[in-house]
Order: sequence, then structure tokens, then C-alpha cells
Amino acid sequence: MIMKILFIDGAQKSLHYNNKKIMLTEKEFLMLELLLSKRKNNNIPIDEIITHVWSGRENTIVKGNVSQLTYRLRSKLSAIGDAIQISISMNSGGRCKVHRDAITIITTNNGILCLLLKSLLNINKNDAI
Repeated sequence: MIMKILFIDGAQKSLHYNNKKIMLTEKEFLMLELLLSKRKNNNIPIDEIITHVWSGRENTIVKGNVSQLTYRLRSKLSAIGDAIQISISMNSGGRCKVHRDAITIITTNNGILCLLLKSLLNINKNDAI
């Protein structure tokens, strides 16, 4: 089995996988980051997702906002096949699975680390889908 790198660039709010680049909005990035970082746990409660993504605005956000954001994120992730699968249930929460042949690397806003990893992974900053 050949392992592939799933690289989440926090500085650029982008995802790189199998020579493809997907640009994410701030909220898409925050949701994906949370789901990926806690994917080994059970479902993440919807309230925790809302607090993480819409920090400071939790009282104005409804579950429909989570559904819409999930739809947009899934639409973008479809460009990389089944490497990442997101499931959201308003009752049981959110969950994320990564394909077993993918190694996940998540960086935050550390520009130097991102540049180093992009160089090692041979990711061109102009590559986009």
C-alpha cells in the first residue's frame, strides 16, 4: 500500500492531497481542523462544532448553519475522492474519517513550517483545482 500525504495548510487555509489543492474558507477550515483533530474520539457534539467555528457568535447560530457549512465542505472535498469523509447528525454530532492510506499533517499559522513541508512534499503554491 502506498501512503499519501493529506496536508492541511493553516496559513493558506488549504488542503493538499494527491497533487490537488483545495482552498477553504475560514469556517470550512475551522470545521475540518476540529473534525480531523478529534477524529479518534467519538462524535463531536454540534454545540462544540458551533463554538469552535463561530466563536463568540454561538447564540446566533442555528443547526441549519452547521448543515450548510457541512454541505459546502463536502462539496469541496469531493474533488479528492473518499480521502476524507464527514458525517454530521444534529442529534449525535460530527465525525470525520480519513482513508487508511492517507497520513494527515495539519499546520496552523506557522509560515516557516508550512514552507518546509510544502518543499518536502513538492507542493507548488500555484497548484490549485
